[in-house]
Amino acid sequence: MHNEKENAMDNIKNLEKYLIGRYLQEKWISLAEVPQRRNALLYLAQREELAVMDRPLYETIILAGDKGLVFPEIPFRTSEEALTLTLDCLYGMRVVYMGGLFPGVSPEGMNRIQNVVITYKDVPDDELQKMVLNQISWQQARKSGQPYDLEDIRKDARMIRPYDNAWDMYYDEPYPGMETCDSE
Repeated sequence: MHNEKENAMDNIKNLEKYLIGRYLQEKWISLAEVPQRRNALLYLAQREELAVMDRPLYETIILAGDKGLVFPEIPFRTSEEALTLTLDCLYGMRVVYMGGLFPGVSPEGMNRIQNVVITYKDVPDDELQKMVLNQISWQQARKSGQPYDLEDIRKDARMIRPYDNAWDMYYDEPYPGMETCDSE
């Protein structure tokens, strides 16, 4: 019998908060004020989770807008609302600084977001946008006028070789000292 907690997906709003807090550690830029970049990174986290774990990180509607992805569950925010959200995210990061989990985000979700932040933090906005627009999932959603299809994101996931920044290696390569099991 499967453990439901083990199979539970993270809430997109909690992941957004962790992404904002984690990104601030790297760039001192609040993604609450840069929605296109935030949305691209949330998508890339979903794609990477599918590539590594073959399961979605979150379940939400994603639309293909003119300039990239749109998450209807994540509202447009005024400057004041973005500042309040940023402060809330930093407050949530206090727990992480003390070795805990970000409120409402699984260890897997934290790992995936952290990896995406480290991987794409220095990619310029225009290149990140091109990367998103070149994905099969965006093109299919744009063509059909329908939300993203998880199977199209899976196709995008099969085209990448995920890298684990914490271990400084690709997920598919053996780490030093790992024994290979050849069954004959």
